[in-house]
Amino acid sequence: MSRTNSGFHLNKADGKFLGVCAGIADYIGVEAIWVRVALVVLTLLGWGTAIPIYFIIAFVAPKAPARGYGAIDYDGMDDERYLDRMSRHRDRKTRVRADLSDMDRRLSEMERSYGRNSHLSSEIDRLS
Repeated sequence: MSRTNSGFHLNKADGKFLGVCAGIADYIGVEAIWVRVALVVLTLLGWGTAIPIYFIIAFVAPKAPARGYGAIDYDGMDDERYLDRMSRHRDRKTRVRADLSDMDRRLSEMERSYGRNSHLSSEIDRLS
């Protein structure tokens, strides 16, 4: 991971919650998991200001520069991270497609059931 010269900003594309840890990771040039682990350790060790500081940074820090809808800058990524990112997008796309197919199947079943049951059809028509 390379350090960006554009200054610190929230990274919601790689972030899990508000993009603070991912933004810090991008800025200092480490993997975001290590920043997240550090936040959890600081919180568990009783350093009670870690969580409020997180939310203050999320509120005050600038958002990532806009690069267009859904655009991701792959120029600065190494190959392994790029392939991991593409794999996650493919998995998400497959999961969404499966969910939509399942919803379509259930809607078709409901429509068939509605059409076969004349009592239900008349009841629904009367309510409309």
